[in-house]
Amino acid sequence: MSSFRRTRREALLAGSLWVVFAIWVISVSYQLGYGRQELSLTLGLPTWVFWGVVVPWVTAVVVNTILAFFVMADDE
Repeated sequence: MSSFRRTRREALLAGSLWVVFAIWVISVSYQLGYGRQELSLTLGLPTWVFWGVVVPWVTAVVVNTILAFFVMADDE
């Protein structure tokens, strides 16, 4: 596979993951946090922060680490 095609594929994959995680953060944070009168906690954090920020960021770090070590390749 040529360097250009592989790089393009990796860039599209990274961009797609960014969009997925951005949608996750925005939608979950909005659904769980906006307009709530009562404050519910998960592991000592507000529930919307835990599910809308912490979980997707940790998941993104794990997914990107896997991609960096096992999917992306150097040129010959």
